[in-house]
Amino acid sequence: MTIRSEVPEVPGINLGFRPRSYFWPLDLETHLLTRVKGSERKAALERLIEAAASKTSQSSLLNRR
Repeated sequence: MTIRSEVPEVPGINLGFRPRSYFWPLDLETHLLTRVKGSERKAALERLIEAAASKTSQSSLLNRR
């Protein structure tokens, strides 16, 4: 059984508005960096992400033939 109730219309508020997204999905790097606490840990994670990105881009360049 479905109960439907009338929603009052409120001037200036669009009840049909649906944002494309709220806060997700974030890319993995942003997600990780927002969760890590401490400046040293965050800096170490940034270096690790940059090294992984560099390694991935070098690998993709070597595989192009």
